[in-house]
Amino acid sequence: MLMGYTYSKSSKTSNYYCSKKDQGCKARLKLDQDGKIVRHNNLVHGHPPPQYREITYQFLKTRQGGNLLMVNGYTYSQRSCTMNYYCSKKDKGCKVGVKLDINGRLTFKNLYVHNHPPPKYHITETGSYVKLSS
Repeated sequence: MLMGYTYSKSSKTSNYYCSKKDQGCKARLKLDQDGKIVRHNNLVHGHPPPQYREITYQFLKTRQGGNLLMVNGYTYSQRSCTMNYYCSKKDKGCKVGVKLDINGRLTFKNLYVHNHPPPKYHITETGSYVKLSS
């Protein structure tokens, strides 16, 4: 991120292109091995920078010993051994998914909204979460 704008690295070069490149933005830059900008094209964007907000999340232990990811009251199950998580109500048709990057940042994988309310949990004195029947 630079001046509020996000960039993606080209797989074939050391150029970084604006994350809105597919929508016509031509801003790009090149970094050296130390992460310093060595070249850019004036960094002129034809759009405002993306808006971000910080979202907190936590992991819950299931009775079977697995982990659930809880974000804004909704729970997500891990997909295989990846950093991708899908809504725990996926079997009921909910299509919301999230991804954790290697730095623990959370991104929503699609623009769907949940088709159900969040599950209800009781927090015990020891801090454990017990799901209440719906």
